[in-house]
Amino acid sequence: MAHHGPSEPLPATIYHYTSGLALVQILETRKIWATHARYLNDRQEFAFGRAAVSNALLAAADRVAVRPPSDDLDDSPRQVAEYLRGLAVTDGLAAPFVACFCTEPDLLSQWRSYGASGYSIGFDAGVLADIPAPQRQVLLGDGYWDELPGVGNHPPPVLMPVRYGEEGIQRVAAEVEEVYGALPAVPHASNSTEVPLFAQSSLAAVKHGAFEEEQEWRLVLQSQHMRAEYRTDRRSTLVPYYSLSFPREAVREIWIGPDMHEGAEASLKRFLADHFHNQNIDVRLSDAPYRQ
Repeated sequence: MAHHGPSEPLPATIYHYTSGLALVQILETRKIWATHARYLNDRQEFAFGRAAVSNALLAAADRVAVRPPSDDLDDSPRQVAEYLRGLAVTDGLAAPFVACFCTEPDLLSQWRSYGASGYSIGFDAGVLADIPAPQRQVLLGDGYWDELPGVGNHPPPVLMPVRYGEEGIQRVAAEVEEVYGALPAVPHASNSTEVPLFAQSSLAAVKHGAFEEEQEWRLVLQSQHMRAEYRTDRRSTLVPYYSLSFPREAVREIWIGPDMHEGAEASLKRFLADHFHNQNIDVRLSDAPYRQ
């Protein structure tokens, strides 16, 4: 299972709020989009707390650097500390890609943000935590990408909870150190890669405390050696994303938004019968007191 943070239990179900058009696309293709963190709906999300996060990572780097190596060949304290320092002073151009979820299926603030005429798809969190990353690729020239045979897949997405406010920033820094401390001494190469990947992913999982009601989880994907797809947003900006495939059993339930047509339940059940026959997916109606 992909690492989702030290001692952090997975919720049973997490929910993705979306439009009807996106619902059809997600369920027909069994793919969910992980969007570049700089192009999230709230454009300030990835920038939140950068100074505080940087200071916390620098402090963590100092503590990692003075840890004694496991033996004469173990250079991981220096390597990890150098990476964390570099991550702290850069502007995050290598930002990860994220798919966003909520622990609440029928949250009024989410319906207001994503549209009350929409849906909330309930996914089995344990299944999502095990989905693989796309195949590694290499740019061969003339804009042609090809898979890297024999190299294996990219590190899988990480399912992790969002941390909120100053307390969340400090918790992220502490978890980076905890992940490093839990690694085995050998092989040494893993000690200098797993921690940086976790630290980079954590930067995309910190938000302002005003959003804490959402209790958000994010599926975070690093993007080295993979060819992105592109879509346009409402401002016609080209937004990079990756498609992450999930098995059909990942879908547990679907909630219908509070401002939907009275026939929405019947049509959704018919759609599910056509595409997920012999699979029991609960359909529920929102109780949120939505007013236009």
